This record gives sequence, structure tokens and C-alpha cells, in this order.
Amino acid sequence: MPRQVQFQLGPAQCVLLQTKAQIFLWESARGAAKSFAGLLDDHEICVNVPNSRSIWYRRNLSEINTTLLPGFEKVLAIMGTEKSWTITHGNTPTATYKPNGSRIVFNAAETVEHVGRTQGSNFPRIRIDEPQNIQTEVLTRIFAVGRSTTTDAPTQIFLLANPGGISHAWLRRSFIVPARAVSADGNVPHPDWINPVYGDVVRCPDDWRHWKYDLDIGEITGTKGLPPVSVEVIVSGVTQNPALRYKEYQAGLSFLSPMMRRAWIQGDPDVEIGQFFPEVASWLGENLSNEPLDRVVVGIDPGMRKTAVVWGAYDIDQQCDVFDEQFFLERSVDYIVPELEARAVVHGLEPKSVVWVMDPAGESRNPIDARRLTDEYRLRGIPVVTAREDKKGGWQIIRARGNSGKLRIDQRKCPILFNSLVSLQSKDTDPDDVRKDPGSDGGQDGDHSADALRYLETFALFHGSRGKTEEQKLIERLRAIDPNLLRGTAYEEGAI
Repeated sequence: MPRQVQFQLGPAQCVLLQTKAQIFLWESARGAAKSFAGLLDDHEICVNVPNSRSIWYRRNLSEINTTLLPGFEKVLAIMGTEKSWTITHGNTPTATYKPNGSRIVFNAAETVEHVGRTQGSNFPRIRIDEPQNIQTEVLTRIFAVGRSTTTDAPTQIFLLANPGGISHAWLRRSFIVPARAVSADGNVPHPDWINPVYGDVVRCPDDWRHWKYDLDIGEITGTKGLPPVSVEVIVSGVTQNPALRYKEYQAGLSFLSPMMRRAWIQGDPDVEIGQFFPEVASWLGENLSNEPLDRVVVGIDPGMRKTAVVWGAYDIDQQCDVFDEQFFLERSVDYIVPELEARAVVHGLEPKSVVWVMDPAGESRNPIDARRLTDEYRLRGIPVVTAREDKKGGWQIIRARGNSGKLRIDQRKCPILFNSLVSLQSKDTDPDDVRKDPGSDGGQDGDHSADALRYLETFALFHGSRGKTEEQKLIERLRAIDPNLLRGTAYEEGAI
């Protein structure tokens, strides 16, 4: 469809306006004008296609009201069509093009329920702004919303992402890694482009990369017989924005950490992958089961809004196979407990034969609240025990056990745990501990499943049925792997 605009666009923006791909991912530095290009694209389609439907998702309503709606109003002002549109506000803001009834819906994606209320409608175009900040369980549910009933409006999903965030690992693994398997530096050539602000030459693939390929969705979902999906991927920096004085912008970001500069200026998709656990890929397995086993231990991280659960099977040699996971978003203990019991039955286990471990104090500074949470599980039939361990030592134990082959994770059954582990970053002040980033609830987020694994491992190894002698033997084994492994933790020599 021809598009006539009244201003210059960057090359990546032009690709977005012309793409026919079913899934389009543009991951770039902040300030590359991805959202503007997507809003412009929707404006042009709505004006030219009567009764067109499109839906935008962003993490919460506040971000929609402060970012997406003002951005769309800017598009209307540039195109001179403000009087032809009606924008209604509320829990689900809507922009309607009055001459032909076309409509753009803006919806929050804080929970699965938020997404679920938009299912059942025909939205051939889905745009997800900053998907890396949306919980992975919620993000994947959005893919079920898109559907089209006409041949001239195929279903398309646009992912406009920045590096980092709780779902960045999933985006990278699902779309960027397969793209690199086709060609390391992109397989779509582009001529040089002159940035109109500074006159700099922007080259592909030096300054940005572009891929087109067909993706076997069965490789992601484990479902056979699905047709391939056309995918288009762009990775770029800020030089793509023809309206941005990006050199001044870069100067303003010069005081950020090197990692943040790589993310916000260069748009490096590898900036956080495996930064804390670079060896995690070697810990992965497939089709791991809960047999043979000496016991099953379940780690529970009861967050303020999110509860992560990790299931591990141990044999008599303390080999641990993590064979299942659960994740609950804004669910009460009354809802979670029956789900835990049902999952135990699925695995042929009596709930009371399972060792349930949690650290309720991890999400509460009030010990009374922590005890109350523990009691809530116990009163409902889950006899939880509490894990009290040195956090830094717990991370080092996971690293040592994974690298020695004693810890394996089922990559198909535990994708949330995998995402959590590969997204962890070292603290700038302490490379042996992890840094948390603000999450979708406005609090601390991003490592719930990894925390659940830490509780599971440290309890099973140090606080199980073995006596002091066995504990000492285990510590000695860990020290043999690396003499400095437990230094500075509660498990260093002489501390126990």
C-alpha cells in the first residue's frame, strides 16, 4: 500500500511501514523512534482502509496515557488530521477515524486477565510497545489475540523492543538467535543513508542489521505440523532517527554504566544475556523427569504480585533435574495451593511426600507477615519449610553445581526459569551478587524463578535429612571445584 508522508523517515522506519512479515521485531537503542513509526503506520492504514482494526499493548495504563497517546496525537498534528479523529480515554483508550470507522485500541498488559479481555475480537494488527518489560507469560498470551477474517488484512504482530527487561531473553532466544543462524550480520542489504541532522553516513550492516526468514514455530512451542511463520528482525542504534540530535543524547547518557550505554545507545541485544550465568546454556536438557529420584524438592518464591515455583528431583548422589515450573501472577494462596497439589498428582506424587521450601522473608521486611504467609500454606495442606541461606553463597552454589553437571534444567518445561537465569546481571559494586531492575509492578522484579531455584538447591543440599558430616562433605566438594567459590559467604572455610 503506498504511503505518502510529509517528513523524512529513517531506513528502519521505512522497513516497518512496508513489511509483510507475520512477526516483526525491531530491537534498538532508546530514541530510535520505533513507536512513532508504528503509530504512523497505523494512522495510514486506518485512513486508507475502512473499518480497519489495530491494537496496541504496553505494560500498564499509565505508560499508555503518558507515552503512546501523546505520541499518536503528535502523528495527528504532523499529518494534519486531528479533527478527523476521536480519542476516548478510560481503562481501554480508543482512537477512532470518524470518516470510515477505523479504530485503534490501546490496552494494558499487566496481567493475563488484561490481555484476555481483548480476545474474541478481530485484530489483524498487534503492536507491542516495549515488550521486554511485559511478563513473559503475559507477552506470549498476546500472540493469541491476533486474528483476521479477511484475505487483504493478514495477521501481523509488531514487537518494538529495547535491550534488557524481564522478557528480553525470551525475545532474543525466539527471534534474534534464529536470525543469526541464517546470517550473522543480516541477510537484507541496504544502501548507505545520510543522517539529516549531522550528515553522518549510516551503513548496513555496520550501524544496523536486517533479517528476513521463515521460523518453524514448532521449534518454540514443541508442537508439530504448524506452518512456518515469516519473520523480519531489525537491530539498530539511535542513528536511525532522522529527527534526533543523537550526539547530544549520547553525551547525556555518558554517566551511565558501560552496560546501560550498550543498551541505550548501541541497542546491543546481547547486553544482558548470560551476564551473571554465562554458562547456563550448558546446564540445559530436555525431557527430564522426576525419576529416578531420592526425593522431590519444590522451591517457592512468594512475591508481592508474582509467585514462582520450581520443581527439582534429586537422586542419592545429589544430582538435581529441574523438571517443571509454575508461575502465578496476582493469585492468592487459596488459588495457588490446589494448583500445587494438582501438579504433584500429575507427576504421580503425594503432596505430603514433597519437600516444599520457601523464603517468605524475602518479600517482607516484617517477620510477622513472613510467618503469616508460611502459616497460610501450612493451614491449606502444604507443609512448607523455610529456607534461610546466604544469598551470595546460594548463587555460587548454583553456578558450581551447574558447571559440574550436578544441576540440569529442562529447557522446554522450564522456559520462565531459563529466562530468569539468563537475564540476571551482576551488581556494579559486587560481581558475586545480582542486581534487580524495576519490574512491571513498580517494585523489584525479574528474578523470581531464579530465587525459587536458589531456595530449592540450598535447602536440599544443606538442610535436608543429612547430618553435619554429609554437609561438611558437600562443602568440601564445592571447595574442590574452586577454592575461592565460597569465599566471602556464610559457607567459607571456618564459617561452618
